[in-house]
Amino acid sequence: MKVHILHTGKVHIDEALAYKKKSLHPIPYTGWLRGEEKKMWVPVSSYLIDHPKGLILVDTGWHEEMRTN
Repeated sequence: MKVHILHTGKVHIDEALAYKKKSLHPIPYTGWLRGEEKKMWVPVSSYLIDHPKGLILVDTGWHEEMRTN
């Protein structure tokens, strides 16, 4: 069995989302009205598992609960 990491690009997000910063308002998570100094590029990857019974593609993505859990 082999696992291949597929780097599919980057996404430009607000640091509040990446570091789960606490806020009373959801605006920091969206990045709206926030300066470039509050934003960062993060890699987007998926994983291809080459199993004897076939291929499995895993794209974990970010669930909306990531902000709180």
